[in-house]
Amino acid sequence: MTDNLKELIKKLGQDSVINNPEIPNEQNEAVLASAEMAIINGLQKLVSQGKKDELAHMAADPNSAEAQQLQSGFVQNLIDKLSIKQETAKHIATSLIPQILARFNMGANGFDITGLQALLTKTGLDKDGDGNVDLNDLKKMIGF
Repeated sequence: MTDNLKELIKKLGQDSVINNPEIPNEQNEAVLASAEMAIINGLQKLVSQGKKDELAHMAADPNSAEAQQLQSGFVQNLIDKLSIKQETAKHIATSLIPQILARFNMGANGFDITGLQALLTKTGLDKDGDGNVDLNDLKKMIGF
């Protein structure tokens, strides 16, 4: 599923990133990778906080507070790590992130939210797969 997310971001980022004269061509992949990480990290955070229902809310309303937080983190990452101008970073985030989130409930044309939750549980912080993040997950992470 992460390959699907990567492909979706690349496809949806064509105008806002690839064809954007404000983004040097050598930074295109880094910007797209940053979008992917912002989404995965943001969604993992919701899952780890027990806010799995918010995943569906973000998919239904890409302009929700949770989605706005995702965008803000993405913008800050673009500014801090890639030295992209603030206005350019905001433009990319406000056009790309909502498009991606809107695809989460579209099944074959995007992502099934249930599958996304399962992915986050398997690849996220919930290392023992019990649906929450706790000391047992930390033990699994460090090999106990």
